[in-house]
Amino acid sequence: MKASNILLIEPDRQTADFLTLTITEGGRQVQHVLAGKEGLIIAWRDRVDLIVTELDLPDIDGIELIQKLRRDQRTQRTPIVVLTHVSQPEKTTEAMEAGADRYLVKQPDAVDQLGQFIDSFHPASASLETKLTRGGPGSLITFLGVRGGVGTSSLTVNLAHLLGMEAGADQVILLDLDLPLGSLREITAGTADLNIVELTAIDLPDLSPDELKKRLIPPKGWAMSLIPGLDHPGEAERIQVTQIGPVLQSLRSTYRFVVADLGRSLGPVSRLALSQASIIVLVFFPDELGVSSAIEIRESLFQDGIAADRVLFLSNRPYPTDSLTVRTLEERLSGSDLTAIPHMDDNIALANAMHTPLQRRFPDGRGTLALVEFGARIREALTVRQPD
Repeated sequence: MKASNILLIEPDRQTADFLTLTITEGGRQVQHVLAGKEGLIIAWRDRVDLIVTELDLPDIDGIELIQKLRRDQRTQRTPIVVLTHVSQPEKTTEAMEAGADRYLVKQPDAVDQLGQFIDSFHPASASLETKLTRGGPGSLITFLGVRGGVGTSSLTVNLAHLLGMEAGADQVILLDLDLPLGSLREITAGTADLNIVELTAIDLPDLSPDELKKRLIPPKGWAMSLIPGLDHPGEAERIQVTQIGPVLQSLRSTYRFVVADLGRSLGPVSRLALSQASIIVLVFFPDELGVSSAIEIRESLFQDGIAADRVLFLSNRPYPTDSLTVRTLEERLSGSDLTAIPHMDDNIALANAMHTPLQRRFPDGRGTLALVEFGARIREALTVRQPD
């Protein structure tokens, strides 16, 4: 079997020699370069399996290096580990938002953590190439409300359920990232052995997919598992933000669909999720404030390097409203996929109060049928975005 090909971008030769010796003990091949631009050339030319890079490089900013790798189709999905002496929290956030999968500071246990990460992507029994042939990572679908009160959580939980009905309940995980307090536990009446704070504190390489699924039990009547949010706002300070990226990677390696409710937050945790998302759904009301906010957020996402085909608009009301017409609304949101959900009267409130999916309580409701159709559009968009 062909050994894994790992690219090491490290300007310090002594450090590089030590890392190369350690990594190659597992029978892997390591290509070492001293600078970032040379690393880009090799990464794109040789289609390496994994990239390990210092952030402080002599010829290019490390964040810019990661961004360039993520913007190119040849390295868009290549795992990237930052192994650096730079320990500022803001740099950690920048690197993860740019697309890094793991951020390790050069401390005594960093080499062990690097080895565990490499093993998680390159187990002895299968190379990364083989894993991708078997199906590759699952899809991350994020829901973001352009403002509060637009029903983001209700739509997210019901669409996750519909995906589970189609793919199987064991293939969908719903993640509550609406901080500091989300409502998914309240809507589903679900309990779980792990919440988001506890999950970021776990040594993920020690948690197998089977064990993860055992600890994340589907709420009764729902076709997906749930990772609930926080029990009280004070818990938000305990979230290890630098672990959100690895958590998402671990979930994507276990589930076909990872669905995240971001509420209306655009903080560091949400931005990390958005940077990794396969599809981003922006939920809004089709009034003047809603449309303006939706456009503003869309432009912010574009500035962060997120492609237009990753963004879908979901109006939680039929349109138009106020002085907007269908034509003006489509013109202002031109270039974006737009769907409207019919007004569901009290159906959604009643289903939430009963802790049951709309599909079970109102299977023939107009809103339910519209959500089924939107779920199909999400799957279609994911199919279009699959790499060749």
